[in-house]
Amino acid sequence: MHLEPKGSTYTATFEEFATAQPLPLTDLVIHPGDGAMYFAVGGRRVQSGLYRVTYTGKESTEPAKPNLTGEEMRDKRRSLEAFTHDWAAEATKTQLDVIWESLGSDDRGIRHAARVALEKQPVANWKKRLSTESNPTIATAAFIALARTDGKNSAADILTMVQKFDYKSFKSQQLRLDVLRSITLALTRGGQPSDDVKKTLIPWLDTIYPARTPEENRDLSAIMAILEAPSAVEKGMELLSSASGQEEQIGYALNLRHLKQGWTPELRKTYFEWFVLAGSYQGGARFRNYLNDIKKHAVAAIPKKDMTPALTKLIKTPPKDSGPQFTLEPRNFVKMWTMKDLTPLLGAGLEGNRDFQNGRKMFGAGTCYVCHRFKNEGGAVGPDLTAVGGKFSPHDLLESIIDPGKEISDQYGASIFTLKDGKQITGRIMNMRDDEYWVNTDMMKPSENTKVNAADIKSIEPSPISMMPPALLSTMTDDNILDLLAYLISAGDPEHELFKN
Repeated sequence: MHLEPKGSTYTATFEEFATAQPLPLTDLVIHPGDGAMYFAVGGRRVQSGLYRVTYTGKESTEPAKPNLTGEEMRDKRRSLEAFTHDWAAEATKTQLDVIWESLGSDDRGIRHAARVALEKQPVANWKKRLSTESNPTIATAAFIALARTDGKNSAADILTMVQKFDYKSFKSQQLRLDVLRSITLALTRGGQPSDDVKKTLIPWLDTIYPARTPEENRDLSAIMAILEAPSAVEKGMELLSSASGQEEQIGYALNLRHLKQGWTPELRKTYFEWFVLAGSYQGGARFRNYLNDIKKHAVAAIPKKDMTPALTKLIKTPPKDSGPQFTLEPRNFVKMWTMKDLTPLLGAGLEGNRDFQNGRKMFGAGTCYVCHRFKNEGGAVGPDLTAVGGKFSPHDLLESIIDPGKEISDQYGASIFTLKDGKQITGRIMNMRDDEYWVNTDMMKPSENTKVNAADIKSIEPSPISMMPPALLSTMTDDNILDLLAYLISAGDPEHELFKN
């Protein structure tokens, strides 16, 4: 990990040192005596081993000297952190001024240290400053500090004061998320607000919900559900129906489950149709139980008068398990696209005015989330695509989707197992336990593995065919495809120039 100073802290880039498939790493140490790297693999009854890695080259192996650039910023952060200790003295007015102004620093480490330092000061010493604070960054950090230290008594003040800011004018997504965080903390620490607070808070929230990004909508849907806002069901269901990946959809379904008011027969029908769709989703060992719990709570929230025979039948419909599908609306075949069809569109077609929401939707429609991570969502069978726009041109990116077998990464390639009885199994090695290879033969079902006994194997050869299926774009129009490319190139940033009119 290569560290570079960045403000009061550091940023880092990762360099892969050693890789293998499988490599169930359990521990690693650099021995202080011989300087060698020792690492162990194994665990949970899989094949174990201890490896020693030594360097035999001619370059110096002396410890690297630290880069002390930015020491002044780090000193400022440390001076703020001094107030966070239990033995620290109460800040003077001058020191409190420094803490307060540091809440608005451009440096994230300093902002965090200042907020924690503020939380250690008596609330009476600084709460009144909020009534006249016009800097939204400072005010929001102070809202969070106030909710964490005096939420029971100050929640109503926070929920009222936050409304004086123009949320939509904030260009920073992080600032918008911090505002929502302060509201969430005020509600969880202070409890259900009074009707007078709700009368102004809910209309203010309605002007910003739904927001442009799924991260904001995740928090907003939870806030509106807590407040039992009249629009919570309708807006939440609109987001659930248009969401592209399972993580986002599950978040909305979770936040809707306890709501009793605002449902129409059609909205309830769509909601429980989603539980049928979610039967194809993949997750950990208790994933299915979590989905069942969400559904159980949702059913319990239905008034008896609304429990019609048709709804009862839908609730009892078993979940689908016929392969991943991330949209409630069916998709029809459009065209078997080729590079010849799409290459002429890559110039003017990607010069702005693309649709961010539709690009995100197409990422789900193309089942990309099944195998790939993107902005901390999706599977991990294939490579993380968040930074793919910085590695590939639009042409190369499109070609890798249309013709996935043209260039296959060694890390994600499949193997052909030829058995002694003549049978062949093709897939990616996911693990090895005792004398068995665990082979995934269908990337659309990443948790299912075929076990191959080593004694039955005649040979193992790399497969020339990609595990990534072809024709993933066949249900998309040319505009859909361009929106998808823009979404990938932007790394999921709705403020990217490709989405500007």
